[in-house]
Amino acid sequence: MASDGLFWEGEGTPIDLPEPPAKPIREMIPVILVPGIMGSNIIVRGDKEEEVRRRFAEEGREAEFTKNAWDAPNFTNFDFIKECIGMDSGVVKTSKQWEGYGPKFRQLMLNPRTTEVSLEGYIPENLGKIEGRNGREVAKERGWGSVHWDSYGSFLQLFQKHLNPVPDIPELDEL
Repeated sequence: MASDGLFWEGEGTPIDLPEPPAKPIREMIPVILVPGIMGSNIIVRGDKEEEVRRRFAEEGREAEFTKNAWDAPNFTNFDFIKECIGMDSGVVKTSKQWEGYGPKFRQLMLNPRTTEVSLEGYIPENLGKIEGRNGREVAKERGWGSVHWDSYGSFLQLFQKHLNPVPDIPELDEL
């Protein structure tokens, strides 16, 4: 009985329920990861670079122009502890940079008409082998550089390991 005097009833799966035969799915199941803007590496489109650069100048911020509209810093080595406590930290620099941007300037920086997702974001060197190939090369081909590695890298590796490839086992076709 709950503390408020109400009762709950539940029902479990019967113990004698026969197990259904296990048959793996033979078809490819696409898993599409769609990160939000905070997890994507966003750059100014090449054909819009001059327009955005001009708008920076109009705002008196020409020196702040960067092709990387949003490129959250990754902790790429164990020096990040030292880096995080100092003002040289990529996280601190990015936070301070965006702290100074008001709504108008943020809209300029992240305008979908002038930006696109970059595939050139950080991917670690030491991914090992993926399907017998250099892991970093496979990750680049699959667009893993389009997302913030510290946020999505472990998920991508986990999905890769468990969802790809589907083994070809002829005996299973008979199930």
